[in-house]
Amino acid sequence: MEKNETSLMDKLIDLYLSVKVRSVEDLEKVDEEGLEREGNELAGANPLVLIDYIKASIEILLKLKDEKNNISTYNSVQSGKEVQEDYEEQIQKLEAETRMHIRVHLNLLCFRLNNS
Repeated sequence: MEKNETSLMDKLIDLYLSVKVRSVEDLEKVDEEGLEREGNELAGANPLVLIDYIKASIEILLKLKDEKNNISTYNSVQSGKEVQEDYEEQIQKLEAETRMHIRVHLNLLCFRLNNS
């Protein structure tokens, strides 16, 4: 391989190792030696295969991000419902206080009319 091809292959391997989807357990075990060993294993791979690996990893990451956004949207809709429920509860309390105020006011008016 020429120097440019080797450099390109090294960059493809670095990119793949950067975007490779790993489990939480794998992430805890990742160290420089492990990445170097994995990079050496990939050094003999066809560059087109590496590009397909990178593409697949990016697609997985995008799907995970989309799922996270959907969950986040669902949670904000839920919190929106909670806000609406709180608002309705406050309105009902205010309506009850208003009815009580009107009742007291009418009782007071009746009392004044009866005593005059």
